[in-house]
Amino acid sequence: MQDIIEILKYTLPSGIVLAATYFILDRFFKDKKEAKLIELQMANRKQMLPTRLQAYERLLLLLERIEPNNLIIRVHKPGMTSGHLQAELLQTVRQEYEHNLSQQLYVSSAGWKKVKEAKEGVIQLIGLAAEKVGPHASGTDLGSYIFEIIQRSGRYPTHEANEVLKTEARTLF
Repeated sequence: MQDIIEILKYTLPSGIVLAATYFILDRFFKDKKEAKLIELQMANRKQMLPTRLQAYERLLLLLERIEPNNLIIRVHKPGMTSGHLQAELLQTVRQEYEHNLSQQLYVSSAGWKKVKEAKEGVIQLIGLAAEKVGPHASGTDLGSYIFEIIQRSGRYPTHEANEVLKTEARTLF
């Protein structure tokens, strides 16, 4: 019994020191790992910020390019029929949208949803106006009727998406 007590006198303090050292080192390495992870995340954010800002810029440009006023002025050519202008407008909207599909990776789901809604709103507006004037009317008549619908409603299909994207972009700073 005396021998066991003698052994415990030396091993028990050693065990306590060992356990304390283990817990201290474990906590130290966990803190180091967390600090390194935070450092990597910060570096990643620094690298991603310009890419995300560029995505917001491109999407805002998309919205400007599919804005009915800008779109009609850019696409309309003298002598176009309403049906031909409608087809060109729809094709242009879809091409602009498809060209920027990858930007959804860098914006929020809500922001991307608003971009999609804006595109659909422009397409619906063009369809509504084309249905009203008929396919054989002049392209000028179609453009005028689109402008009239916008003026009566008092809202552009792209305005809300534009504001959402600008607000999101401002939160990056």
